[in-house]
Amino acid sequence: MAITIGTSVIHWNYFLALENDLHSLSRYVEFVEPNLGCYSVEISRILFSAASEADVVAKQLCRNISPVSTAGSINAYRNEITAARTLQGLR
Repeated sequence: MAITIGTSVIHWNYFLALENDLHSLSRYVEFVEPNLGCYSVEISRILFSAASEADVVAKQLCRNISPVSTAGSINAYRNEITAARTLQGLR
C-alpha cells in the first residue's frame, strides 16, 4: 500500500469530517420529521461548523471570481456569484 500525494480541495476533508459527525449523530437521533424539534449541543455544533465552512467557501469563491472582492455577508456572496454566473450564461 502506498501513500498517494496530490493536490486536494482545501475544504473537502472538513466536509467529509462533518458528514462523519452527522453519521455518528444519526445513531442517536433519527433524521425524521417528528425529530425536527430535537435540540442538542452536538447538533448545534455540527450546524454552526457547516454554516461557518460554507461562509468561508463562499468568500473564497468570490475572491476567485474577483481578487479584489470585499464580499463579507451571505447577500454579498449571492450577488457576486450570481453576477458571475450570469456573465457566463449560467443560471
